[in-house]
Amino acid sequence: TVAAKIEGVESKQITKDFAALAEELKGLDKQEALVKLGEFENKYRSDFKEQRQFEQSAKALSSEPKLEGLSDRSRTQLQDLVKSLNKGDFDKAGEALKDLAQKLGGKQTSAAEKKALARELGKIAKQLKSEALDKDLAKILSEIEASPENLADLAKMCETAANDLSDLAKFCKETDALNKMKEGLSDAKKEMLGDSFSDFNAKEVEEALRQEGLLGGMEGME
Repeated sequence: TVAAKIEGVESKQITKDFAALAEELKGLDKQEALVKLGEFENKYRSDFKEQRQFEQSAKALSSEPKLEGLSDRSRTQLQDLVKSLNKGDFDKAGEALKDLAQKLGGKQTSAAEKKALARELGKIAKQLKSEALDKDLAKILSEIEASPENLADLAKMCETAANDLSDLAKFCKETDALNKMKEGLSDAKKEMLGDSFSDFNAKEVEEALRQEGLLGGMEGME
């Protein structure tokens, strides 16, 4: 059910609307419910578009990390990040990014390891696509990799990049949340259009609603 998909989703307006939709659907007939589903998806079309764009680029990620200059912990986290992105496990990817951001900005991390981290994270950042992402992240990571051994300047750049990476980690979490919402919407639609409703002509209702523009948000979401 839609309500079951709300667990663990970040606290945003879309989340509040999604929870309200789950409650509202309980008191509606099938046709009214389909209208509400379409309205919700239309309202948040751009959010789902960004989620889909980011997900596609993450799964197509071709970066095979080079592990030279990295500690065992950083190597594991970097490998976990790439694997998680490839699999579309954005919750786990967000956790790995959060740890790597702390490592990059940490005072205990050597300058050499920070450069090695920037080198590999920069490769990943260049391949991830979304209008919501900071376009300067890949640039500053490249600058860190090429920077001279000025520890003060390096620390400042790493701090900035670490903050951007933390934002990317949050974006991964939001992508995971949107995936759960999309699954919930898809499940709800299937429940209403499935074989269990013998008195419900799914094709006729869907076509009628589509002609009225009420199911437009569902197009291209599978």
